Amino acid sequence: MQKVLIGVSACLMFSCADFEQNVNEAVKVAQAQTQGQGAGAISLTPSSGESVSATKQALEKGVNVGINLLEKDGGFLNSIHHIIIPPELQKATNLARNVGLGSYVDGFEKSLNHSAEQAISSAVPIFKDAISQLTFNDIVKILTGPENAATTFFKSTSEKKLVDTFKPIVAKATEKNNVGHLYTQLVSSVRPAALAAGVQVPAVNLDEYVSNKAVDALFIEIASQEKKIRENPVERTTSLLKKVFSYYGNKGKASH
Repeated sequence: MQKVLIGVSACLMFSCADFEQNVNEAVKVAQAQTQGQGAGAISLTPSSGESVSATKQALEKGVNVGINLLEKDGGFLNSIHHIIIPPELQKATNLARNVGLGSYVDGFEKSLNHSAEQAISSAVPIFKDAISQLTFNDIVKILTGPENAATTFFKSTSEKKLVDTFKPIVAKATEKNNVGHLYTQLVSSVRPAALAAGVQVPAVNLDEYVSNKAVDALFIEIASQEKKIRENPVERTTSLLKKVFSYYGNKGKASH
């Protein structure tokens, strides 16, 4: 019995010693990881695959958040993305207000904004397809660039295609919201006063105008989300985002 107790005691002593050694080693590893980078930094270099996946995750997050904000009722109409009447029509619409036709102007402007709100969700597959086409070289430029590098690169390579693809979607929304009818009604009502005042009422491609404004708004929201992910660790909602953007964030700070 005494031999058994001695054996158990010896095992416990060795187990405790091993445990203490493991703890000490873990502490040393943690200290080595944060040394020279600040507390909470991640020193492990992400693989090329992780960098690509994290950047695409960040862009998809920006697209989803942006669309959720813009597609709700008032997402354009009652926000910084409010679509005003095209500049070419400003003189005519100002004249319309002056002759008591303000309600026609307001109705027309609301229809433009509601069209964008209803069409914006259809852009999801368009944006996701563009994201899927990014190469590793593109990703490196994005991760090592400024706070809006992803959005700027994405915009420069995809904006025209997005607008062209988006136009027929917007056309359906403008038809649903009677944009063409309201525009014709406004122009017809103001034309006598416009002729008398020598004010031109030019034809405007409203579908293209709304498409451009909708895509611009979405890029602004994507840029806002990208900035948050780069600057605020709380916005890195997956372990992959945390790893990649912490690494490149610390690398960027070290280079300055």
